[in-house]
Amino acid sequence: MTIDHSQDFSQNTAPVMPKVTLPTMFRLGLFNMGLGLMAVLTLAVLNRVMIKELAIPASITAGILAMSQIIAPAKVWIGQLSDAKPLFKLHR
Repeated sequence: MTIDHSQDFSQNTAPVMPKVTLPTMFRLGLFNMGLGLMAVLTLAVLNRVMIKELAIPASITAGILAMSQIIAPAKVWIGQLSDAKPLFKLHR
């Protein structure tokens, strides 16, 4: 009984990712576009209310409303960490 150790490791056997078609890209992007449009409308109203009605200085208002955009790169990093390392032996 002999074991054959002559396997060819030169070929990469990575799984082939499925192609994403143009309609699928539009369908996936439509959700983000809707969120962006709603955010613009909501933040415009908040901006006006905070500055005109509540008399909060414009620089403070701009900082508060821009905070979600400022921390957006950190959200990606934190999401990557939570996917890679389990918390209480559970993944996200």
